[in-house]
Amino acid sequence: TGEPTDRMVNCANPECNAHIPMSEEAGWLMDGCCSDECRQNPARRPYDGTGYYQKNTNHYNPLKGVKREPAKID
Repeated sequence: TGEPTDRMVNCANPECNAHIPMSEEAGWLMDGCCSDECRQNPARRPYDGTGYYQKNTNHYNPLKGVKREPAKID
């Protein structure tokens, strides 16, 4: 949108993941991407308004804990 901003977000394209200044309005207009090329990438992450994403994870989140079967005592 061309508006000056101090809000920094990461590009929604995980192959780019550039840390760029982006206004909230521009974030929604561009789906969190820094360019039209990144916006067309099929690996693009869903934009939630924050612009923060975990990069290259195995989907493990220590805050959610690990679900395990209870130990069996014989």
